[in-house]
Amino acid sequence: MGLKDSICLLIDDDNDDHEFFTEAVESLNCKVELLHAMSGKEALSMLEKMEKRVPDFIFLDLNMPAMNGLQCLKKMKADERLKNIPVIMYSTSSSESDISTAIAGGATAYVIKPSSISTLVSGLQQFFQ
Repeated sequence: MGLKDSICLLIDDDNDDHEFFTEAVESLNCKVELLHAMSGKEALSMLEKMEKRVPDFIFLDLNMPAMNGLQCLKKMKADERLKNIPVIMYSTSSSESDISTAIAGGATAYVIKPSSISTLVSGLQQFFQ
């Protein structure tokens, strides 16, 4: 991304997934400001308050309580300020219907949560380099 640092928002209700993702991003050795939200509602509220810059990427968990990833994605894609941000669904689900529903709903990509940090790092390289 050149001199401009990337801003990435991870929306996931699992603390372990936040730690895992943070560790993977840090090992990429690129300038990424990683923001965290524990729910879709928290993320939408955070995004509303971001006046100058919105994230360059959003990684969004599919299965969350209260507002799931698809509901959150729908709200983001309906928002003029947020609709062009690439949203990558990030889920343990490998269900074809979940994947096709997410892509049809406007997700840029669908990443199945890997079990190893090295797999996640190589998967993230395509987005951050």
